[in-house]
Amino acid sequence: SLGRCIPCLKPISKEVDTRLSATAKIMMPSGQAIVHPLACSGKKQTITTELKDGMLDFFQQIGQTPDAYLKRKLPVWHTKWKDVIRIFQTHWGRTTGKNTNPASLGFSAARIGRSAPANMKKVEFYTGTQLLYLVLDAKLLDIWRLAFKTDDIFVYFEELERTGKLPDKETLLPMARKLYRAYGTARGRDHAMHDTGMASEWAQTVPAGTPWVPQEIEDSSLDLKKRKGTKKALGSAAQKTRKAKQKPVPKPCLGDFVLAQGINFIRDGINSRKLMIFVARGDIGRLCECLKYILFTFGGSTHTNYLNYVLEGYDSRTGMQPRS
Repeated sequence: SLGRCIPCLKPISKEVDTRLSATAKIMMPSGQAIVHPLACSGKKQTITTELKDGMLDFFQQIGQTPDAYLKRKLPVWHTKWKDVIRIFQTHWGRTTGKNTNPASLGFSAARIGRSAPANMKKVEFYTGTQLLYLVLDAKLLDIWRLAFKTDDIFVYFEELERTGKLPDKETLLPMARKLYRAYGTARGRDHAMHDTGMASEWAQTVPAGTPWVPQEIEDSSLDLKKRKGTKKALGSAAQKTRKAKQKPVPKPCLGDFVLAQGINFIRDGINSRKLMIFVARGDIGRLCECLKYILFTFGGSTHTNYLNYVLEGYDSRTGMQPRS
């Protein structure tokens, strides 16, 4: 995001793309696709039975007979779309009223004048991914802003370019690795959910925020005199008050749950973007790594059927078969 969004750091972005290509796991072989011109079919595609007959005719023309059909797998593009829907449902926040959680996708969308999707169960793919990656880039740039301790990261790098003090890749890439481990991993989320003041490399990377102060609860204005049996009501109310005062004071929360939610969003957003990149590059090995991550996110969401779909597809691609 830094190299893509900061104009003076475009060379760094090219270096990242080069390293991404060099570390590919299993690449699809590049080559010219063979074109098979097919004969016309007199079947009507608007009629289901004739559409099936037409498809079988096309398959037969390219040498695929019914005995050679393989068990169908869930297309990767459909998996990507469903994952985007899951991210919206998980991280959007409140769909009614004012969204006050700065870690939510809906909060950031409202800041740039974007409304919630009309149907959260079927988020439009292109506009949904554009909004998702826009908010992801904004959060990643904000992380870099905190790392460089500046108020405006664009002005900061413009000043560095003007004075000839731009950092090189040997400086930025180790910083990116350190920030990713703090803000883009499950370990970073766990650090945020527990005592953020403990001495650790994570605490040295992530600056401490302002302490949260709970709002005071006002006393009830209910008129006790209107209750039945005024004296009895007053006595029971006083007794409840004494019991409430005797309750032990809960321990203060030392974690930052808003930061933990933000890290979860960054993790999901980065994996979604990597999935898009690896499909476009034909990097099958790292595509499977992204699908393994999606397995667990689908399993913990309402889209549990996709846990089975993706698992079956992964097993068929890797040659793994379930035990009988």
